Parts: sequence; C-alpha cells; structure tokens
Amino acid sequence: MSKTPAPSGLVQTTHLIVLLLLTACAGGPPIATATGYQYTAGAANIHSYRIEFAGMPEFLKPMLRDEISRVLAQKGLRYTEGDADAILLMTFINDPLPSATLQSGSEDNNGSMTSEVFAARFNARIKIEMTTRIAQERIWSGTLSRVHYVTEGDYMHEAPARDAMRRAFGELFAAYPAGRTEYMTRP
Repeated sequence: MSKTPAPSGLVQTTHLIVLLLLTACAGGPPIATATGYQYTAGAANIHSYRIEFAGMPEFLKPMLRDEISRVLAQKGLRYTEGDADAILLMTFINDPLPSATLQSGSEDNNGSMTSEVFAARFNARIKIEMTTRIAQERIWSGTLSRVHYVTEGDYMHEAPARDAMRRAFGELFAAYPAGRTEYMTRP
C-alpha cells in the first residue's frame, strides 16, 4: 500500500483559498456600498423624507423603499409619500459587462448548482442622494452595487435580496446621526 504524499504548503493554501471563495459566494456576491457625501449638521433638521426613483425597474421599487425605510426609521426618520423635509433619490445604473460561461457545478446568483450555461453579466448600481426638499442642499449620498450573472430562466429570490439590501443600507447609513426615535420600527 503506497502512501500519497501530504500536499505541499502551496497546495494547502490554494485549497483553503478556493474553499473560502466558494463559502463566501454561497449566497451570491455581496452588495458593495460606498458612502459619498455626508453633511451631518444638515441632517439634524431632517425628520421625514420621501423617495423618488430614476430609471429603477418597477419590481425593485417596493423592496428598496421598504428596506431603506426600516434602516432610516432606526435613525429617527419617517417615510412619507407627501410633504417631507428631504427627498431621497435612488437612480438605477446598469453597467453591462462581458458575458461569461458558468461551468458545470458552479453556483448561480441564488446559490444553486448549474450545468454549463451562458450568462449575461452586469453591474447593477443604485446611486443614492438625500437632499433637503426646499433648498435642495445635499445631506447624504452613496452607492450600492452588485455584479449579477443572469441565465435563462433566472429569477430573483425576494427574501435573500431584501436581507442583503437591508444590510447594505445599514452600512451606507451607519454614520448617519440618530434623531428622534418615535418612528423606530423593529428590524
């Protein structure tokens, strides 16, 4: 009976990296966040906001509205569809990327195993800007972005998408100053 030599350090390291990447991607790629402009002094006078969308696919609007509202309620901000202290503009930007072939046994966006298929790729970005309603003074801005692989028959799984959006909004508005809390809701 012959013994197989133990893997070298390089092979062990390579296996560990591959395992970490596969584990990290099990739920699909994360949503990247970048906070842009922050004017916390102006934020002190904001107690309510309304949301406007530009170029946003219709199916995303309710999810985005609901999840950002949950995060901002914890900061003491109240969502309204009427007159508000601030306007939160969300602009959808679709950046096409070169197509890719997903190999058999790889995971799609939803963590499902695939056979070899052709996938369209794009980077979906949402530019977010909060301004005062009257003076149009910018208070807060940032972006969310995520690379998507879309194959024929793909559809979005809403519960994981909502969770990812809520976490991303939480990161984006982490430094936003907390105000009145009578509008707080449970996460």
